[in-house]
Amino acid sequence: MEARRQAMLPVQNSGGENGSVNQELSNSALRYAVRHLMQVAAPDCSYEISFYPDQLALEINMEDCATITLPYISKSRWPELLQGTFPAVMVKSFDGREDVPLFFPDKHTEFAGWTGANLHIFSDVLTMTFLLLSREEERQIPQRDGYGRFLYEYSLAKKYNFIDIPIVDEWAMLIRKELMLHFPEDKLGSNTPSMRLTHDMDTARRFPDLMTAAKSILGGDLFLRKSPRIAFESLRQYLASRTNPEKDPELLGAEKLLELSLQYGFHSEFYFMGLAQGEPDFRYEVSAPAVKAFAQKAEISGMNCGFHGSKLTPQDAERFSVEQNRVSVALGGLPNRGRQHYLCFDVEKTPGVWESAGIRWDSTLGYADREGFRCGTCHSFPVYDVVNDHPVSVMEQPLIVMDGSMQGRGLCTEEAFASMRHLCERCCVVGGEFVLLWHNRSTGREWKNWFEQVYLLFLKWAKERYQKEGLYDK
Repeated sequence: MEARRQAMLPVQNSGGENGSVNQELSNSALRYAVRHLMQVAAPDCSYEISFYPDQLALEINMEDCATITLPYISKSRWPELLQGTFPAVMVKSFDGREDVPLFFPDKHTEFAGWTGANLHIFSDVLTMTFLLLSREEERQIPQRDGYGRFLYEYSLAKKYNFIDIPIVDEWAMLIRKELMLHFPEDKLGSNTPSMRLTHDMDTARRFPDLMTAAKSILGGDLFLRKSPRIAFESLRQYLASRTNPEKDPELLGAEKLLELSLQYGFHSEFYFMGLAQGEPDFRYEVSAPAVKAFAQKAEISGMNCGFHGSKLTPQDAERFSVEQNRVSVALGGLPNRGRQHYLCFDVEKTPGVWESAGIRWDSTLGYADREGFRCGTCHSFPVYDVVNDHPVSVMEQPLIVMDGSMQGRGLCTEEAFASMRHLCERCCVVGGEFVLLWHNRSTGREWKNWFEQVYLLFLKWAKERYQKEGLYDK
């Protein structure tokens, strides 16, 4: 071991904890990438990291010691990587079901090899893991849409075609497969698959007044959708909600989602907005009695209620706090979890906004224009402050599927169901969490078929799938 260390000639780090031995990825960034890979590959293993000019080494602290060396691509080659022109070698995933791209700093074409008790990982899994988890990718690629969002169409996931697999987790499982040649599997530890249903309460009142009801029913259902059946049902719902606001179809949609989660034994989270009347994009008063009553019912049922920050908040800590406090007053407790409206996220500012507001769990990081693995993982991880080069106290539960993403790209119900099933399956096989966003308004009217043929069918399938893992006892 000592001879190997001397041969590698480590360079002294003059930049402190966040400095880099060779001005490539900082030590903080490398630790961040390694931490996630090892938590997926071998969560029970402890290790020590040594930094070298173009690689790092992990010394595994177990009875039968081993060392893992991992190289990383020089930053001079990042332009190739970010443009999608860096050569990728495809290998089979750890379970043989998927093709996984690998990126090599040198001429190797195999993932790994052993020399005695030394495991050499030849592929660079560190650079891409950091780019995807920290979202440094978004700082390096400037394109944005009209909402200021980084979309799938600009991403590395599209350039290298890995959106449908959790590529970081797949690499971690390849490492695990190698470690199993040296260590007993039970000594490595394992992760437990799970599913989290989330529901953004973008709306809670479809019919706040007569004028809005008329526009929605006559203009939307009758003339735009050309559906007398939907218009008649909407009129019936409007009349019922005039004296009983809890009968508004948007709250009834939330009730349906809650009832289904209870029926199938899954956990749901409902995220509420804190806008006030007269503010941009105002939808409803979170303090309205019918809204508060539903939130209380969800909490009593064992679900969580959180905060849905408006499009005004991702870059504005003061604005975020104002809206968050309104939700706190209405629901009786400062929400420490949630998601940004429209999935708006500023890689340089939003992490600091969340941390200063006491957010501890977020689920914003999925693509608005494509279901799949935006961060390359389905495991929770600390959000990274790319400006100050360190992780923050907020944990990200990456969003895998949003209802509107699938419909927005023209999938039919059969294709949407198949996509959800595939993505959930990959989450299960890597021991991750499948996070699904289904809005409360996506249960009726033009969404009725999707609700019945996608969401309901998926819950039934998921129940059976998680029963196979021994995780479902209802």
